[in-house]
Amino acid sequence: MGWTALRVQLNTVLDAVRTYLSIQQQSLSLEEQKSSKEQLIRLVNLQELLHKLEILIVAVYMTEMARIVFEALWHEMANLLTASLYP
Repeated sequence: MGWTALRVQLNTVLDAVRTYLSIQQQSLSLEEQKSSKEQLIRLVNLQELLHKLEILIVAVYMTEMARIVFEALWHEMANLLTASLYP
């Protein structure tokens, strides 16, 4: 009977240890999920920032191209006006 009681106690302790380890594993899994979610949020924010930077670069490029084109047109228009004013 002594051995049976010891075996029952041992199984009870082992069950408690397994339960504790399972809870710890679930807790760690939840922390990892939270960390992954936070990292995903940071990556999305970085992607949004890079997209805004891309838009800014395209806007600056288009503005510069428009300036070059209109500068050339204004120069041509000035030449035409000058030529039309002289008889």
